[in-house]
Amino acid sequence: MDKRTSTSLIVFHESHETVDALSSLLKTRFSNVFYADIRLEPKEYLNCFRQHHHSFLFIFAFDNPHTSWVLKKSLCKNESLAPIFNINHENFLLCDKSHRELAYQLCEKGEFYSYETIKPIYDNKKLNLSLKRAVEKISLDMALLKKSRELDELQEGSDQSLKALCDKIRHAGSEQSSKLDEVISKFDGLIGSAIKDELSQSLEKLAGKLSEQEVARLLDMLRSISVSPELDKLKQHTEQMFKALQESAKPVRKTKNKVAKTGVVKSPMWAIKPLKKITIVIADDQPVLVKILASMLEPKGFKVETASNGAEAIMKAKVSDPKLLLLDIDMPILDGIETIKACKKIPNLSTIPIIMLTSYSDKEHFRTCLESGAIDYIVKPTNAETLLKKVHAVIDQYD
Repeated sequence: MDKRTSTSLIVFHESHETVDALSSLLKTRFSNVFYADIRLEPKEYLNCFRQHHHSFLFIFAFDNPHTSWVLKKSLCKNESLAPIFNINHENFLLCDKSHRELAYQLCEKGEFYSYETIKPIYDNKKLNLSLKRAVEKISLDMALLKKSRELDELQEGSDQSLKALCDKIRHAGSEQSSKLDEVISKFDGLIGSAIKDELSQSLEKLAGKLSEQEVARLLDMLRSISVSPELDKLKQHTEQMFKALQESAKPVRKTKNKVAKTGVVKSPMWAIKPLKKITIVIADDQPVLVKILASMLEPKGFKVETASNGAEAIMKAKVSDPKLLLLDIDMPILDGIETIKACKKIPNLSTIPIIMLTSYSDKEHFRTCLESGAIDYIVKPTNAETLLKKVHAVIDQYD
């Protein structure tokens, strides 16, 4: 992975024993790992921030979670570090097993993303997985932030285009009205401005039997005829037409704003396809990821049912009649593969297509998913375009 675009892990600690316990564990999976010993002067242990960083996972590795909490508050209040904390980041807590209750309370309050015990480390793989999930969450947050900025730019561009269109319509209406006024003023009384002798000669050729007095009366009658009332009606009709055209641009603006808030920037063919109210069950033990996936699907007309494990997903599927299941591979109670096998044995669920959600990118895991009965798989973290494209493809195939 390119170090310039990977998340940096900053481990705050106060003992070499902590560094020894973590260094071999972290270096195998993470490329940017820095250790900050708070026993040193701040300018020394904060020296790692001088380098370029794409994003951060701050790991607070102290026996007592209270020490971590105090340090976190102190760093946040340090004005010189304000630019650092404006970069996308998360805070992870490592503590002694005797302080797990306090660690849980701090995480529940949102002070830290999650926690694990470091004295002792019960399961190296579980700790690695927890840190990997935290990094994935940072990546998802950054992807959403990027999409949000793109949508803001798109919305701003749309607003400017619509404003320019309204200005052009208003200008065209004003110009048309002026031209009609000019035509009316020139045309009205046009007969009265005609040269009498030339008109008389023309009339005499057409009606040679008319006397001079009769021709004079005919001229007076022609002078009294005015077409301006009809032209006035035409002018009013044109003005009304341009006004209606200008007003019609306002609903377009509202529609564009509404679309811009759905979270999808590009507009491939499936993005404009009208949707029925289709139910999808999402099962993953990471609540943040579930919320992100739901936020991508619900604005497109889908009804989303959520579950934190395979057993709960099966129960939700039995009562909600979904058209699709999105299952994470690694879940407690009943994992994704076992959930597929269980669904195939239940008559009402056996034909429901399943897409697997996986953090693994190796072919062996993909093969396992497909051989177990999944229709497709999505590598986490994903984006709205990939998710919606695969969801539509499967639903269109099985609907």
